[in-house]
Amino acid sequence: MSELKFKCTACGDCCTSTPSMTIFESMKLSDRFISVFRITNILDADKMFKNNKDALYDHAVLYKSKGSKRHFIEIIADTIKPYATQKCSAKGIDNLCEIYEERPEICRMIPFRTRYGNSPSYNEYLLQETFFKSRNYPCAKNRDEAPVVIDKTGFKDEWLKNHQYSKKIIENDKKILEEMIKQKNEYIVFFEKQPPITIDNVSSYRQYPLPISLLFKELLKSKIYSKEDIIRYCNNQLKLINEELNKDLPINRKDMYESLLNSNNKILMELSI
Repeated sequence: MSELKFKCTACGDCCTSTPSMTIFESMKLSDRFISVFRITNILDADKMFKNNKDALYDHAVLYKSKGSKRHFIEIIADTIKPYATQKCSAKGIDNLCEIYEERPEICRMIPFRTRYGNSPSYNEYLLQETFFKSRNYPCAKNRDEAPVVIDKTGFKDEWLKNHQYSKKIIENDKKILEEMIKQKNEYIVFFEKQPPITIDNVSSYRQYPLPISLLFKELLKSKIYSKEDIIRYCNNQLKLINEELNKDLPINRKDMYESLLNSNNKILMELSI
């Protein structure tokens, strides 16, 4: 396959949950989404991702553990959907995105992903297997009439701009994670002791939730974010979390929000010293 055709119909059917984001975007959109940081740990990435590992390696951090096997490490900000809703909190009553111009890179690239690379044939395979297979999306119809979005040179036109934006902000997160590894951040120490994902246990996908209280020192060291940026993030998060706590929540959801509330309050206290 030398080219891939696709056109978004703006149906909103793919906006059924809040997005995973980069740290950059979770800071920028902290007044819209409650976020929890996660690190994904995969052992022997060369064996696990032999088909598209070049693209993965461009946007993740690799380091040797024991012997010659390498860990694939990714850091993301998972957003928490408001309780008892069935859609993204940025989806308006007209079914359109209320933050379209500032939408996260995962939303700009959907149904594609930057870490999958820009091969037309591989992206078509993933489109069929991970996107169209699960639901009857309108964009799956009449694709012969749709414009070419990927050819042998890569993404085209607006998709190329989105891809370049995506790579840039993912690179910022990569720098932060490299700093965390270098400084032996307490979460990295914990994470290294956990069972990693291997080719044999991929079905039990492991991700570890990370309060920002374990990240903010690295955010400051990176010089990508300032003390004022982090204070703004925490205050925005506290407002959103308190709005959720005013709802009639199940005990486990309430405990989670209270934990996040405490984490952000702790950061504000430390930054005020």
